[in-house]
Amino acid sequence: KKFKFDNVVAPDEDTRTVYTKAHISSSVRSSVTSGESVTVLSFGALGTGKTTTMRGEHGVVDQAASDVFAVLGNEAAALVTVSVLISAVTPPAQSHLTGRQVTHEVLLDGLLPGGDTGQDYKGGLVVREHPRTGFFVEGLTELAADSEEECRELLARGLRNCAAEEARKGAGAPLRVHALFTIRVRRR
Repeated sequence: KKFKFDNVVAPDEDTRTVYTKAHISSSVRSSVTSGESVTVLSFGALGTGKTTTMRGEHGVVDQAASDVFAVLGNEAAALVTVSVLISAVTPPAQSHLTGRQVTHEVLLDGLLPGGDTGQDYKGGLVVREHPRTGFFVEGLTELAADSEEECRELLARGLRNCAAEEARKGAGAPLRVHALFTIRVRRR
């Protein structure tokens, strides 16, 4: 499949401009009406603003939630759910068997209250494959959002838990933390 180059985003453009200019808004809106999936991936060098663009104030995650509910309006036949998967990658450790440095990745449920209450996350989630429906994360929490406000609160909880994981210090603290925010629309 071929993909066309859209545009370059200037360093001084805010996230609202990026969201519109990169055609994210139109992609999200059309996916809600057509029933197709849309993925927004932020990729680039360290310190280039990926996290701020995706998770910051008026970030892509926030704006996508607004677009989903703007398209749905008051459609009673739609069920909107939210899940947040956090990937925490530990610093490299020396393997005595291979002589190579290895990292360990732990998948965490970002909607559980760990970051809010100081408790441990439900960690060690496992990716599985179902023969008909494809890949899924076993045990990942998926919560219904009846309104844009509720959706934003669930996303904010995931953001707080990401920040809590990023801020962890000491032995076993992650080197990098990535997050996968999913807003799913199902029509009944």
